[in-house]
Amino acid sequence: MKSSFFRNIMLVGVGILIGSVFMMRMDWIPNGIAALGEDRKKVTLGNKNFDLNQFDKIPDPSPRFRAVSKEMLPTVVYIQVTGSSKGSDNRFRNDDFFRKFFPDFPQDAQPNGGRPKMQGSGSGVIVSEEGYILTNNHVVEAADDDGIKVILFDKREFPAKLVGRDPQTDLAVIQIEGKDLPVAPLGDSDKLEVGDWVIAIGTPLSQNLSSTVTAGIVSALGRNIGIIGDVYGIENFIQTDAAINPGNSGGPLIAMNGAVVGINSAIASSTGGYQGYGFAIPINLATKVATDLIRDGKVLRGFVGISMKEMDGTISKALGLPSGKGVLVQDIVAGGPAEKAGIKQGDAILKVETSEVSSASQVQAIVASRRPGDKVKMIIWRDGKELNFQLTLVEKNSLGSLASSDESMGLDSQDEAEAQKASVSKLGVDLRPLTKSEMTKYKTDVGLMVNKIRETGFNDLAVGLVIVEIDRKEVKTVGDLNKVLAQKEKGDAVLLKIKTPDGQAQYIGVTIL
Repeated sequence: MKSSFFRNIMLVGVGILIGSVFMMRMDWIPNGIAALGEDRKKVTLGNKNFDLNQFDKIPDPSPRFRAVSKEMLPTVVYIQVTGSSKGSDNRFRNDDFFRKFFPDFPQDAQPNGGRPKMQGSGSGVIVSEEGYILTNNHVVEAADDDGIKVILFDKREFPAKLVGRDPQTDLAVIQIEGKDLPVAPLGDSDKLEVGDWVIAIGTPLSQNLSSTVTAGIVSALGRNIGIIGDVYGIENFIQTDAAINPGNSGGPLIAMNGAVVGINSAIASSTGGYQGYGFAIPINLATKVATDLIRDGKVLRGFVGISMKEMDGTISKALGLPSGKGVLVQDIVAGGPAEKAGIKQGDAILKVETSEVSSASQVQAIVASRRPGDKVKMIIWRDGKELNFQLTLVEKNSLGSLASSDESMGLDSQDEAEAQKASVSKLGVDLRPLTKSEMTKYKTDVGLMVNKIRETGFNDLAVGLVIVEIDRKEVKTVGDLNKVLAQKEKGDAVLLKIKTPDGQAQYIGVTIL
């Protein structure tokens, strides 16, 4: 009995030993459990056949990024602002739309005994050995006289004085007194192209993140995003995907040759943080503004006396221009450079100096970079021909406003006007003559009132608008309209000059029904 028991034990032991050896050979148990003396499994990760030198002939951008960053970082400063909320521009603080673009505008701090104080911060770039620093107007506009402090890359701190502000471009110049100040080189923003690499430097979010460098490309040029809030505001932004956050405002946008090509001004954000779109003011415009502020204490900006509108496909078709080309002249200031040169309402501006233009912001930026007295060349499209003009710029304040009032010559009553209404099928509207009071209100002595829309959602016509021209021909009667429309087929386009209830003139393109 005992011999059988011991025999069974031996058989089980032999079986376990044979099984263990077999499992090790089959890699069914971890190496750590393998018998001593067995080689552990060799582990190989990654592609060992990959040639790590195969891309050596392709230029690595890293050394250039490093070199540009090292050279430019000392020229970028951190700006702290304190000031009174009284008299500051509350537009940015209280308006959700503006907050999407200017989340770093100074915020109200807790009251300290007196009226509430505002605290804010931003960035700037040193542009002269005399200590002049370029930044944004919205960074410093609320500052008290002694409410601006500048901290340099080397941690030196200076009080700064405000030299001047220009709300129409969102630029400002401040000055510090210091020795051995690093100065940034300024480039040529006109040479920028979509796709160019750029670097943004600034102090996003807080001073703890000072001297932050981000990189991206120029993603668009000539952006007008409607944030200046002034009819004469100049917006011709460089759009970039280099990360820009609150606190970056006023810092430089830098090209890969190491020169500043823009001043970071705004972001497009629904959260207050970076979401992929930043906007910078072209340095060519910023340089002109800074020079004027330093030398004259104000900006002497050239003015042509033109109200402009960007083209849409229908207006382009009506004028016989390729889509996306040119800028429409909406209205002209009486006695201004444009009128004196012979430019007319309904003309299309094709080129200013040597630059082809397709947006009002492009024209504004080019003109604004000139001074009163400078001459500017324009190529105009009129009646299917290119015409050359030369304008002598003036100061804006030397001219009146757009549109002038004319004496009323219309019908005496609304009943008389209603009795003479007529339907114009090719435009899909009912029209009627103006009364005398309407002529005064709309500042015109010609035109027909849009009384009813027969084609719902048709083009840009609406009840209450007055048609004063069709294809640049004056409209006094329905016959004047029909004379032009008789030459048009369905699908053709016409250019209408209209008047709004506030007396402003506009051009719209309308497709024939």
